[in-house]
Amino acid sequence: MKAFYFIRTPLQYINSIELKNEKYSEVDNSSLILLCDYKQSLIQFKQIVDPNDWDEVIYLWSSFSKMSNYSILNLLLTFFRKRRLDKIINNVQSSDIVVWGNLSSNWCHYYFKKNNSDYPVTVVDDGFATINLIDKINKGKSLLYNKGFMNKIENFILRPKDKIQFNELSFFSVFKIQNPELKIELNNYNFWKSKNENVTPIVKKVYFIGQPLVFQNILSKKQYSNLLNNIFLFYTKKGYECYYLPHRSCVLDYLDPNWKVIKNELPLEFMMMNNKNEIPSVFATFYSTAVYNLSRLFDQNEVFFHYWNIDKHELFINHSKNVFNYLELNPLERQQIYLTSRLN
Repeated sequence: MKAFYFIRTPLQYINSIELKNEKYSEVDNSSLILLCDYKQSLIQFKQIVDPNDWDEVIYLWSSFSKMSNYSILNLLLTFFRKRRLDKIINNVQSSDIVVWGNLSSNWCHYYFKKNNSDYPVTVVDDGFATINLIDKINKGKSLLYNKGFMNKIENFILRPKDKIQFNELSFFSVFKIQNPELKIELNNYNFWKSKNENVTPIVKKVYFIGQPLVFQNILSKKQYSNLLNNIFLFYTKKGYECYYLPHRSCVLDYLDPNWKVIKNELPLEFMMMNNKNEIPSVFATFYSTAVYNLSRLFDQNEVFFHYWNIDKHELFINHSKNVFNYLELNPLERQQIYLTSRLN
């Protein structure tokens, strides 16, 4: 028996390591297949992937990184990506274990069209996107993300499987998802917690985890900056020292020059698990998955996790409603939701 992990993002990788050590540690041979040609993610993978954890690590599409920035070349690369992926898929036997991230991608659905394994494909979390996926499953909607020119072209070339049956899937998730027809195993991060048993000092600081809300055209630069200034003022009045951790995809030209910014190439979860110097007493965000994951990783009673709901902004509400509904229905200890409308 072998195990194949088809992974695209650093967070999926962190969750795959947990799955590998908690459930599939006895598997004879485990291969990590990184389906990524985005330069920033490749840099992160090079820093966090330990080849000693795997029998084989394959950066399947990394050689396409420079060419993928050009639309026409990126279109042609779809055929080459498919050819490389097919070589891996053809090696999957009926007795093998298969793990995927990016359930909504054309590539994952393409795999399901050719799946040889007798076991359900295990899907690892890619953040709060899992909640939206389960919501679509519950409503009988298609899981495929087909917005944008490239996604539509990929769909046309790959002809992925459109409808995935419940018995073809299982989930390994940090979220307590309710669906009696789905096989869902709770990820408690037991393995990662066991590697982080050292006592680290907790300091009166706030780490605010940024999100690409400007890049996604949800907020204007001015709206984003003003909101952060008001949130930081809220914490400063309570005696906290505030730091801003930008999302890796963000341009920083609209950030207030007075903000203390921490730039980091690593996923925040990985950064904090390996930080022996200090832990802030508050992790805050609008609705970044990192804060939720950290709330599952850190059991210290002195560390708190805050979410800021921009409750008077319709576009923000449309993008985040499933997340805040989940947080309200499944409250965690030391978790708190604030409304930005009450800052003024």
